[in-house]
Amino acid sequence: MSVRSRVELLRRIPVFAEAADAHLQLLAFAMETESFQPGQALITRGDHSQTAYIIETGSARVADPQETGGDPMLVGPGACIGECSMVAGLPYSITVVASTEVKCLKLTRQLFYRVAEEFPDFAEIVLAAITQRVDETVNELRAIERLFRQARSFSA
Repeated sequence: MSVRSRVELLRRIPVFAEAADAHLQLLAFAMETESFQPGQALITRGDHSQTAYIIETGSARVADPQETGGDPMLVGPGACIGECSMVAGLPYSITVVASTEVKCLKLTRQLFYRVAEEFPDFAEIVLAAITQRVDETVNELRAIERLFRQARSFSA
C-alpha cells in the first residue's frame, strides 16, 4: 500500500480525520504492517497496550459477547482497533480476533508520541477527537443509567 493510500485510510478514522496531511504522511510512512491468521487475536482484553491496529484488508470480530450485546461485531478495512488504549497506555477493553487473514497497519505508542511531541498541533487535534469520543460514550452511559432508573421506579 502506498503512503498516499495509507494517508487516505488514516483520514477515514475519526481520531485522525482533522489532522494535517503532513502529520498523517509521517505516520503512514513510518508505520509497519502486521498480518494475522484466522483465529489469531489482534488485541486481547486486559493486555497492556502499546499498539493500535488499522485494518487494511480482511475482517475481524469482537470476541467478547458482553461487549457487543451478544451478537458478534465484525470490523473490516479502515477499522482502528485499540487507539484510545494505546494513546492512554491503558489495557485493551476488548478482544478482537481475525475472522479471515487480516493485514494491519501497526501504530505504536512510541511512533505516535514521537509525532505528537514534534507537532503539538497534531497532539491537540487527536486529543480533542478522543475527548469527544469519551464524552459521547459517557453521555450514552448516562442515558442508559436513566433508563434503568426509570425502569426500577416503575417496578417499585
